[in-house]
Amino acid sequence: MTRFMILLIGALLIPTGATGAEDGETRLHLAAGKGDVEEVKRLLNAGADVKARDEDGRTALHGAALRGTVETVRVLVAAGADVEARTKEGITPLHDAALRGTVETVEVLVAAGADVEARDEDGWTALHEAASMGRVETVRVLVAAGADVEARAESGRTALYWAALMGTVETVQVLVKAGADVEARDEDGWTALHGAALMGRVETVQALVDAGADVEARNKDGETALHWAASMGRVETVPVLVKAGADVKAREKNRWTALHWATFMGRVETVPVLVKAGADMEAREKGGRKPLDFATNEEIINLLERR
Repeated sequence: MTRFMILLIGALLIPTGATGAEDGETRLHLAAGKGDVEEVKRLLNAGADVKARDEDGRTALHGAALRGTVETVRVLVAAGADVEARTKEGITPLHDAALRGTVETVEVLVAAGADVEARDEDGWTALHEAASMGRVETVRVLVAAGADVEARAESGRTALYWAALMGTVETVQVLVKAGADVEARDEDGWTALHGAALMGRVETVQALVDAGADVEARNKDGETALHWAASMGRVETVPVLVKAGADVKAREKNRWTALHWATFMGRVETVPVLVKAGADMEAREKGGRKPLDFATNEEIINLLERR
């Protein structure tokens, strides 16, 4: 189950009459998942097992943490809930709380002894979760609690990479201030700047550049952030990278330039920006073809033929 599906499920109200028996959920799971603190107290007083797990290994505390209901979390913790309980995917309640981004819930779990360095089966920590969702205040709390900003998931990606790719510029800035390495690379050689450029996050690109990110960093395919910004048609990101010193004529392993990619992908608005920045229209890739040879868009063809 993806993280986003987990978050979506946590946002849905469970029907009042559901018993959850088919997937191993108890009434305590359901009450905690709905954030019904009074029902949780009643069930606990009646002898409900606070450590019971459903078929995915989730406890009531997981549900409460994902829901972001801090009072329910407090009640469950006080009743002896295991803050280190792991699902079959290795997810702890702290992972769920960080994904939801309810700061108080994270604080309660950390105070109760939750391990901020706990990793799921993909190597993600709670900090990865919070950073990927742009939960800037949660990131601050986790960093203050000692979370390792350089922790790497199985892919080799740090929280900074995920913040740059999917989070917010504020999250990126908090991580950088906390000492995150802006040059950290994943197993394919991608940096946070590659991710931000891919998604066209202009403010994040600028923040990373200001923090010293290498605009000429290349992944294992020899691609720079500019290659990806051009390929995806991120017309506002391209000038930021060029102004920061990105080589508009840089070539990847097949000798494609950013202009080759923009032309091939039909990025009508990006091609003239690259041309104005000095892109080499006569550059030939490994097969001997120029950017114009890849053009199928009439506007791009006319622009390149006029030059």
